[in-house]
Order: sequence, then C-alpha cells, then structure tokens
Amino acid sequence: MVVIQVGNNGPISAGQFEQMMEILADVKQVLILNVRVPLPWEGPNNSVIAEGARKYKNATLLDWYGLSAGHPELFWTDNVHLRPEGAAAYVNLIASNIR
Repeated sequence: MVVIQVGNNGPISAGQFEQMMEILADVKQVLILNVRVPLPWEGPNNSVIAEGARKYKNATLLDWYGLSAGHPELFWTDNVHLRPEGAAAYVNLIASNIR
C-alpha cells in the first residue's frame, strides 16, 4: 500500500499524476488525498487528483478537502498546516480506508 498526498506546494499536471501512477501500477492499494490549501492551485490540483484517481483501479481518492470543510480549527492560522486535531482527523481518514 502507498499513501500519496501531493499538490499542497504548487500545481500538478495530469501528466505528472499519470507518471506517478504508472510507477505504482503494481501496488495493490494507492490512497490519494486531495488538498485543502488556500492558494490558486487548490481547485485545479483537486480536479487533476479526482480525474486521475478515477482512471486507476488500484487508486482510492480520500476527500480531505471535503472532510476539512468548515473546520478551521483543524489548521493553524496559515490555513494550511495542521494543528494536532487536524493531524488526528487526517490520520483517521487514511486509517479508515486501509483494506
């Protein structure tokens, strides 16, 4: 199993996503988290991640963006880095999807 969180620090392309998944073709389970980052690439990156995850049978999209919506208490004042409560929610999202 591999857990991937990509796209917080800058834009990602569909081609980069596909290259990553080609490398992981033999991995049974790839958990891919989308992002919550109040920067211009948040929406485009989440689209690339969602569209990319749908293409691969070994990929599972974990909706961190949706889970963290309306919960500013999960983040430090930069609205990016996780407070301890946010880290716990993030880990629980991953752990609940391991099969």
